[in-house]
Amino acid sequence: MALLVSSGLADNSRKSYARAVSRFIQFCVRYELDPFRVNESTILRFIAHLSSDNIAPSTVRVYLAGIRAWLISEGIPTPLIYSQRVKWALMSLRRSAPPPSRAPPFTMSMFLKVFKVILYSYDSAHLFSAMLLGYFGCLRASE
Repeated sequence: MALLVSSGLADNSRKSYARAVSRFIQFCVRYELDPFRVNESTILRFIAHLSSDNIAPSTVRVYLAGIRAWLISEGIPTPLIYSQRVKWALMSLRRSAPPPSRAPPFTMSMFLKVFKVILYSYDSAHLFSAMLLGYFGCLRASE
């Protein structure tokens, strides 16, 4: 029966959810919790555990969705996985997460440094032309 219900999910969702459930069961075994008797406290502890492992907030949300889908497919009544306290914990996790790092934009000074390194030959002229086109076409910082 659980296979029939879980086959309603897309393949990628099923794979992501399987990882989430595996991680949740490992957590429950480690802290001697029953994975089939999930309550709000267990979910909050799991979120705190994932937070201590520096798991991204978006991944934590996927894990919670996977646990919920697993419980539904097993016919277990789902607890308050998305209660107000859990929502606040997720919001706190999102606010405390470091912003994603971005590579610095390709600037004219970088472009000139690369230009100085290129050897003067026929091939380097092609490379320089491609870089020039890229810089003014789409690689500038403000665009």
